[in-house]
Amino acid sequence: MVTDRGVTVDHTTLYRWVQAYAPQLDKRLRPHLRMTTGSWRVDETHVKVRS
Repeated sequence: MVTDRGVTVDHTTLYRWVQAYAPQLDKRLRPHLRMTTGSWRVDETHVKVRS
């Protein structure tokens, strides 16, 4: 989203934002999440795009 607006951001800056704001987001969102069974299955998809 940031690059769509023409702003160049280093990956370290994004990492620092995640470290700073993830606890706040977790605290706000946790009460709204549904309980899970503890069993998760993830399917991965890999798409290779030629340039």
